[in-house]
Amino acid sequence: MKSITSWTITFVLLAAACAKSKATAGDALHAGDLLVQIAVDPDPPRAGENVLHVTVNDTNGKAVDGARVGFVYDMPAMGAMPEMKGNGETKPLGGGKYDVSYTLSMLGDWYLTLEIDAPGHAPGQLKFKVSPPRKGYTVESRGAGAGAREGAPQMLEMTPERQQLIGVVFAKVERRPLSLSLRASGRVQVDETQVADVVLKYDAYVEKLFVDQTGQSVKAGQPLLVLYSPDLLASEQD
Repeated sequence: MKSITSWTITFVLLAAACAKSKATAGDALHAGDLLVQIAVDPDPPRAGENVLHVTVNDTNGKAVDGARVGFVYDMPAMGAMPEMKGNGETKPLGGGKYDVSYTLSMLGDWYLTLEIDAPGHAPGQLKFKVSPPRKGYTVESRGAGAGAREGAPQMLEMTPERQQLIGVVFAKVERRPLSLSLRASGRVQVDETQVADVVLKYDAYVEKLFVDQTGQSVKAGQPLLVLYSPDLLASEQD
């Protein structure tokens, strides 16, 4: 029983490590069928100009030149702060080495995506996170790039932080009626075509009121109120 528990814990830890792992400069990361080494300069990155040193080799350790290296950095929207993103400028150095220059506007969690398209190789992709002022980077995902198979379904990858920010909820797939409830504020107004004005041609006092609520329904010929008018009474007596 102890051995089963031990294997279960080991499997969970390995699965978590494959999904997201802390890496250091010099680690060879798989991106498709390429081996990629990255180093942030300076480490930790700063608010301002930074350089990402990239080394690309094949699985035999041979340097890969002539690759197209794309780079995008992104900080998700937080509260009133909008999403911030940008691109890097890649400079090939030869010998499988590339420098990517990029500018960060502030410190915090930045998600970096590296796309590598080399002749004779399937496109590869690396996604990792830097969190200055902390050193190093965390690998978020690695594997084939977006163009690995033209026309193939694409997978949307989202960090746990981004999932929490936009309210992603997971549920078991099931068949059930689809309904939509919509709640909205509104204002009730009187139909002006059904409104009648009651105007007196003489001064009077209201002695009794039969309709005393706004919006109360009335019918034609229904008494609304009882009036007392000294002027009208005097006219009748004369």
